Amino acid sequence: MISRLVLPFKDIFTTVFTVETEEGVLIFDTGTYPEDITEHLLPFLQEKKIPLSQIRAVFISHFHGDHAGGLETLAPLVPQALIYTRSEKLAEAFQKQSRIPEDGDVILGSLRAVSIPGHSKDSMGLWDGESGT
Repeated sequence: MISRLVLPFKDIFTTVFTVETEEGVLIFDTGTYPEDITEHLLPFLQEKKIPLSQIRAVFISHFHGDHAGGLETLAPLVPQALIYTRSEKLAEAFQKQSRIPEDGDVILGSLRAVSIPGHSKDSMGLWDGESGT
């Protein structure tokens, strides 16, 4: 199941997604600010009855602050989760947790990493082969 959390507007609109799979939960992007995690994502996870222990992956679509800004706050809360990013800077900052995905890499079951060139050189998305999403 995919759930969408639209974060309150501060200076940019941004969205975080949760993707629940049989292998665990993936967080797609982390918002802009630490409070996007503490004041919005954590209560959202509680509402959805998703314990932090079920989060197995964090996927950063690209290294812009409105997509990766909350990672520094979220990563220590989910040390069991792998962080998927094509950003060399983020991969270096989160060495123990990070993985650099390639096109077609499988992440949590039927989710596959997909390059989305254009917006930034490290842009990636996910495609769910099971649902076609």
